[in-house]
Amino acid sequence: MRGSTKTRIHVALWIAIAALAYLLQSEVISGPLPWLAFGMLILAEMAMWWHFRIRYLDFVLVPLRPEQLPRDVYRTFDRLTPEFMALRCGLIGDFQLSYLPWPTWVRYFFPPDRRIRGEVSQSDETSAPSFVTVFDDGRVIETARLDSTEQPAASAVPVAAVPLTNDSYGSPQVEALLASFVATYFGSCLAEGAAAEENPMQCREDRMLWAQVAPGLPLEELFALHVRTIDLYESNYGARALTVTPDRLLDFAQYDHRLLWFQRHALPARYGVPQPPVGKGQMTKPQ
Repeated sequence: MRGSTKTRIHVALWIAIAALAYLLQSEVISGPLPWLAFGMLILAEMAMWWHFRIRYLDFVLVPLRPEQLPRDVYRTFDRLTPEFMALRCGLIGDFQLSYLPWPTWVRYFFPPDRRIRGEVSQSDETSAPSFVTVFDDGRVIETARLDSTEQPAASAVPVAAVPLTNDSYGSPQVEALLASFVATYFGSCLAEGAAAEENPMQCREDRMLWAQVAPGLPLEELFALHVRTIDLYESNYGARALTVTPDRLLDFAQYDHRLLWFQRHALPARYGVPQPPVGKGQMTKPQ
C-alpha cells in the first residue's frame, strides 16, 4: 500500500473516530452499537499503525513481469530503460523487494563493467536510478539521482575545490561532482577541508555505506561519475570490487539493505554486523 493511500485511510479513520466521539458525548446517539463501532474504529487505527509501522524486514526479490508492475512504476521504468540501454547495459528483470512497511520495486541492469549493478527503484512515489558497487572490504558505494514523480527542479550540489586529472570520462560537471563527493548525500561521507584536498575519498571510516547524489545529472554522466569514484576507491584503499552475477542479486541487495539499517542503529541485534557477500553462500535469516 502506497504512503498516500495509507495517509488517506488514517485521516478517514480519525475523522470517523472524532465524529462518533462527538455524537456519543453530546448524546445524539446512544446504546451499545455506537460504542461498539467506536471501539472497532479505534482497533482499526491501532491495527493500521502496527501493521505499517517502520521496522526492518528482509528483502524478498520476487520476480515480476512488466504488466504486473503498478502503472506509475511501469511508466517510470519504461522512461529510464532506454538511458540504461544506451550505456550497453543488459536488462536483468523487474522485482519486488519489499511489501511492508512500504512496497519497493526495482529493475536491474548489468553494465559491461561487472563491478557495477545498475538499477532504477521506486518506493512510495520516489524513483532513484543509481549505480552500486560492493567491495571485498565491505564498503558499498552508490551513485544515485533521486527523481520525484512530480519532477521537481534539480537542487544545487555543493562543490569542493579538489584538483583531479582528466580522463576519457572527464567533463566539467562530472569533475565538479566527483570533487564534491565528500560533501554530498546523507552526510555519509564527511571530511575536513585539508583531508579533502589531500584525498577526495577520505570519508568517515565508521560508515560502510558511502553514497553520493547527483540531482539532474544525465544517466551517462552519472555512470561516468560512479566509475571514476570506484576507480579512485580501489586505487586509494587497495580494495577489490566484487563481481555481480544474476544469481547473487538478492545477496547484494540484502547486504546494502542491512547495512543501511545498521548504520541507522535500527537493524535488529539478531542479524549481527552485516557481512559482504564475498563467498558463494546465500545470506539467510538469523535463527
